[in-house]
Amino acid sequence: MNSLRGITSEDLYQITWVNDPTPSPQDGQLVYVSRQTNEARDGYCSHLRLLHLGSQKDRPFTFGDKDHSPAWSPDGSQLAFIREVDRKSQVWLIPSDGGEAQQISHLEHGVSSLLWSPDGRTILVKSSVDMTNQEESHSTNSKPDTTDDNKLPQELVVNRIRMKSDGSGLWDGKRTHLFAIVPLSAEATL
Repeated sequence: MNSLRGITSEDLYQITWVNDPTPSPQDGQLVYVSRQTNEARDGYCSHLRLLHLGSQKDRPFTFGDKDHSPAWSPDGSQLAFIREVDRKSQVWLIPSDGGEAQQISHLEHGVSSLLWSPDGRTILVKSSVDMTNQEESHSTNSKPDTTDDNKLPQELVVNRIRMKSDGSGLWDGKRTHLFAIVPLSAEATL
């Protein structure tokens, strides 16, 4: 007789999620995001894996803890992706034949998405820009006691009609802008 059991919370540590399958424009390769639960960190880790379509064997392609959003260059020679380090996501670039990934963006509030230009010379990225003036204050000048026993909610002084957005929550003084990154010079520009 076949014995079946219910799923337990421990089983979740064995599950691997596959996201963002992205075929190479040139040579029959596909890169995808592999995401697993990390029990030691009480969170998730994700990295990119490369699959050769003819062999059906994949291999690790990046070794970061939070890599996602892969995008091949139009000629298939490079792969751009977003890596989160120290709670800030930036664009990284790796050659299609492997090697060491290099960070090519250094934006203050990180990057949320990327897209190659059709000629492969530029990567367009989306990032937040702080729009508050130093004279404007969105909270009181007094600093609340933030010890674990005495955490107080942060108050928000609303002085604009646009104070919140569906899906984003309360406006934090930042607006989304587009930046162009030229991978060879690795400089972000407006």
